[in-house]
Amino acid sequence: AASGSTPEPPKMRSNHALTPPPKPHVVFALADDFGWANFGAHRAAGEQGAAEAQTPFLDGLLREGIELRRYYTYKICSPSRSALQSGRLPVHVNTANSAVSIFNESDPVSGYAGVPRNMTCVANKLAAAGYDTHFVGKWDAGMATPRHTP
Repeated sequence: AASGSTPEPPKMRSNHALTPPPKPHVVFALADDFGWANFGAHRAAGEQGAAEAQTPFLDGLLREGIELRRYYTYKICSPSRSALQSGRLPVHVNTANSAVSIFNESDPVSGYAGVPRNMTCVANKLAAAGYDTHFVGKWDAGMATPRHTP
């Protein structure tokens, strides 16, 4: 622009350029009591039992996703489920499959079996990031009160 003249306004971008890219879909599947060899991708063709372990849908998810192969787990499901959902070690969340009626009366927040109500879990973080969350299946991460359930 010449000295003393009004500068040109900035060029407007199309709305499309300002639209954020779509968020990726997140599907988290937990299958406890599912043996390693029960997964079709873990069986070579011709291997004993390969014909009975056909899991094409799960094999497809594995090819496009992430498989966790090295981890420690408890012999019961509740500590593992609680740890995965809270992001904390089971010793800090829930170490036993105890009856839902068992609780520590002196601790109204963390004294119940399961994930303490004041802990932020993965679903809370996803919802805060704008995701819709949904749970299907076996919870087993605490159900002492309605606030402990999904």
